Amino acid sequence: MKETDKEIEVIILSTYCDIVMRLLNNSTQLSVLKTIVLAYLLKKEEYQYKRLFNGNTTKNVTLKYLSTLNGEFDDFKLNLPYIVQSIDLLKKSQKVDVKNNEIKVLKISDTASNLTFSVFVQNVIAESKDFSDEQFLKEVFASV
Repeated sequence: MKETDKEIEVIILSTYCDIVMRLLNNSTQLSVLKTIVLAYLLKKEEYQYKRLFNGNTTKNVTLKYLSTLNGEFDDFKLNLPYIVQSIDLLKKSQKVDVKNNEIKVLKISDTASNLTFSVFVQNVIAESKDFSDEQFLKEVFASV
């Protein structure tokens, strides 16, 4: 692997570690599935799309957010190993714990707590807790 490729991989992993910690700082506990999907969408929003929705949207926010996965299946597949690796890194560094398909924050990150999500994303995180993992995955598949 070239040195440049290694550097890019480190940057991607670092980005996902930060996003996962920010997610858990907003929620303290999420399922692995929801964490993976939301981390991917948040990376896309923050680094490519900017904000698609504002805080005025209050109904079906999770479904609206998942709709941004449309046409992103190949890119999602490429990013999936990095998201899983970032969760593993956070677990190995004892910042999170993974049990029974749930990720729970153990150490709140000082840097992550300073970076909050938009009101819309905070609403998505809160509303996603009302979805079972099966329902959430069904909506993900419907969107991609």
